[in-house]
Amino acid sequence: MVKVRTPPQLDNIMATVKPLVRLALAACCVTFLIGCNPDPPAAEQPKQGKDAAQPAQPGAAQPPRQDAAQPAADPAKPPAPEKPQDDPILSSSTPGGRGNGTPGKPVSAWIAQLHADDVNARFDAIAALGNIPFGQKPPEAATQALGKLLKDADQNTRFAAALSLAKHGPFGVPAFLEALTDKDAGVRKNAASCMGPMPQINAAWPDTAEAAMSALGEVLMNDKDKEVRETAARTLGAFGVPSIPMFLKAVKTGDKDARRLAVRALGRVPKVIYGPDPPRILLTTIPALIPLLKDEDAGMRTDVCKTLGAMGDQAGEAIPALLLASKVQDSTGVAAVDALALIHKAPASAAPALLPFLRDPDPSVRLKAAEALCASEEGDKECLPALVELVGRRDSKIRQGAALVLFQYGSAAKEAVPALIEAVRNDPDAKTRIAAINALGAVGPDAKAALPGLKAILDDREVGPAAQAALKKIDQ
Repeated sequence: MVKVRTPPQLDNIMATVKPLVRLALAACCVTFLIGCNPDPPAAEQPKQGKDAAQPAQPGAAQPPRQDAAQPAADPAKPPAPEKPQDDPILSSSTPGGRGNGTPGKPVSAWIAQLHADDVNARFDAIAALGNIPFGQKPPEAATQALGKLLKDADQNTRFAAALSLAKHGPFGVPAFLEALTDKDAGVRKNAASCMGPMPQINAAWPDTAEAAMSALGEVLMNDKDKEVRETAARTLGAFGVPSIPMFLKAVKTGDKDARRLAVRALGRVPKVIYGPDPPRILLTTIPALIPLLKDEDAGMRTDVCKTLGAMGDQAGEAIPALLLASKVQDSTGVAAVDALALIHKAPASAAPALLPFLRDPDPSVRLKAAEALCASEEGDKECLPALVELVGRRDSKIRQGAALVLFQYGSAAKEAVPALIEAVRNDPDAKTRIAAINALGAVGPDAKAALPGLKAILDDREVGPAAQAALKKIDQ
């Protein structure tokens, strides 16, 4: 065999590498053995019979489990404290706000961060403490911390804390109620504006809602600051129907400012309650509002008109009073006319008060009275002559309106047929002619005198289709 000599340099390299290779091989062997037997061998076999270990009893102290696979604790590093059950992890989410959206932390850590020097860190903490699902009981410490901030000297901090505390739902209401009695008007206003969300609280926690409404009603009636009272009225209205008794009390017994705020708030109560079947409590407000249409303050009268108009046909009882108010030469008159346009029906009890308006000098007042009486099926004998006269007025809106009301009378308007025929033949306004044609069709066979005139206008592009429909109803 030929022996090959290697250079001295290669011998030096091999001498250095061989120990490293041996160490690597040894490490691989150890890793292989650990993988094949991951569980450490038992130190002792479990005993049988009387000496066998008994199962642990509930509540008994247990020794800590020693797991050989766990790394040894570092004595230089203190162990992490366990998180108590009432210290859950909350995350901060302030999109578009002043915070930074810090990841989740325990409640105790967020409360500590409320005292940070960095303003963004404080706002992050405030936002995080409000991240509680509605209806879920929040940690008491979080509610208390936010409640204290309702009286913070910084306005922005107070507002942010109020928004977060509102997310605590009924659990945050006591803190808001306490803030409503603070000496600082800014604190009271902030508490009144952010309390909520009231509809959900009212539905699920009626006792808490009742306490909140009572406190807000007290602020509405007695607070010395106008802005605080206005804010309380808006928030109180967010309760919907249950807030009506509080506003009714203010209308009846409050001072001038409280009455006016209550009147406005009643007009802002969610319109859903002004449906075909309104709550009985709503109807009790109308008799309390009607006398205010004669209030010495024009602003009060205007607000009452707007609120009654918002109630729609449910405020039909107020039509006579609104007709009187429409004659006032100020903002009251304009508001009353607008309200009357939204109220079309009057109860039978209002008929005696409406009948005199059929002889009012103002044609628009006569028309409105006739419309209301027609809708209530009262005063037909008095209404028809007034409507026949109105069909021939100069104002096209009055003529058209009279024809529209006669259409509602149907066959009962047969005595108006001559006036309607005249309107179809000579009225210059196409809309009025169409309204008159429709009224003749509603009369039916008793309007046969109108057949020649209707046939003559079948080719008219504006009124021909209405004439053709009316002919089918009359010529039966």
